[in-house]
Amino acid sequence: MEEIYPLVPLFSNQALGIALFSYDGSLFWGFNADWDAVPDLHDLEIAGVHAWPGDVPALTAAAGAAKLRFAVADLNGVNSKAELLAALAKGLSLPPHFGNNWDALADSVEDGDWLGKHGCVIALSHSGPYRKAHGVDWTTCEDILAEASDYWRERHKPFWVFVA
Repeated sequence: MEEIYPLVPLFSNQALGIALFSYDGSLFWGFNADWDAVPDLHDLEIAGVHAWPGDVPALTAAAGAAKLRFAVADLNGVNSKAELLAALAKGLSLPPHFGNNWDALADSVEDGDWLGKHGCVIALSHSGPYRKAHGVDWTTCEDILAEASDYWRERHKPFWVFVA
């Protein structure tokens, strides 16, 4: 035998399993994913803003496996547009000159230096209360992120946003 690849079973509510096996001086990775739960992150045609019922670690692992930059913006306790933009700036590591307004958000997420080499995956966690309380601002934010996904799709780079 020259190589061996491990296979991890998926359990209830598990979207991705990753295993590592050492054999004969080499490391072999095994990935097992529920394709209904974790989309193919290389598929540019479906990249965009999506609802995410799963957990953030599954997205982290999937982004890592796809060699995509990963960022999480935790929106827990966010109660205003200013707080939303601050949470996005922090979670997405937006540049220090980020202007804390919608235009600055649009400019930042369409900046190649910010995006990275291969594309990115963004998780917006705990968004429910803000979405319900600030529908107009949430729609604006979602529209900006969807437009960024379209922008990067034209440049053959995946840009995913998962809203949890």
